[in-house]
Amino acid sequence: MTTTYGQLVDKVRYLLRSYTGQHEISTHLTADMTAEGLTATISDGNNVSTGLVEIGDELVWVDSSTGGVLTIPPYGRGYNSTTPVAHLTGVQVLTDPFFPRKAIADALVDTQRALYPTLFAVKTTEFLFTAGQTSYNLASDTDRVLSVSWQMPGGSGFWQPLRRWRFDNDANTTSFTSGGSLSVFDAVSPDRNVRVVYAGPFTELSSAAGTIETAGHESSHADLLTYGAAFRLVQFLEVSRLNISSTENQERSKFAAGGAASALTRQLIGLYDRRLEEERRRLLELHRMSIRYTR
Repeated sequence: MTTTYGQLVDKVRYLLRSYTGQHEISTHLTADMTAEGLTATISDGNNVSTGLVEIGDELVWVDSSTGGVLTIPPYGRGYNSTTPVAHLTGVQVLTDPFFPRKAIADALVDTQRALYPTLFAVKTTEFLFTAGQTSYNLASDTDRVLSVSWQMPGGSGFWQPLRRWRFDNDANTTSFTSGGSLSVFDAVSPDRNVRVVYAGPFTELSSAAGTIETAGHESSHADLLTYGAAFRLVQFLEVSRLNISSTENQERSKFAAGGAASALTRQLIGLYDRRLEEERRRLLELHRMSIRYTR
């Protein structure tokens, strides 16, 4: 089952809400909103006050709310480094989001970067073998080569593993523009395809990436990414207890013991570490380094 980028962000937010009990006041747009618009029409004006509001993935600063119409100052669109975009009728509007989608997205990217190279994307490239040519240019994102094979003649579609090859990740860029080359020493019939399976970095998670699988992840990475983003966000919740001028924080502190966020962080890190080790073992089992010989 594939997981879209939006579903992954929702998974993180749902997990954090389940731990913290925080559920923001919500309403929705009742009219389309342009990327440059400085007003927004919402269903229930009583649910939005002035201050920070999240519309879709965008953070917006609201100056005033009257009769279901939000007024936004010129600096209010794309607040806190989010991207101002057009929003359609029906899009959710949250007042003072506890975990903004932008913060979750940043935590997911940080988690993804930390996974590599313990986990990696398994990628494939092919080139045509040419008589008299030994070395070939590889993709620039090749970190290490996992296996090499060539397509046997005939209609069987069988790919014969190659045993004698060498990967150079510091090749002369004058001859190999990517900086990586593969030298093949086994006998391969001319004009046959050679397939290289290699390890490389993941494509950065974003709405443009579509699904986590498109970014190079396995479907089973969804909960691993969720735990990783969650512990990065939840560890800062303890700071809210320092704001003694907030009556709400004073009341909340009576029910949330000091150090609760730190304990939750340790729990999430434990879940993350366990899943990371499981995925690392699984990856190495599925993609064992092939036995090879070089000249």
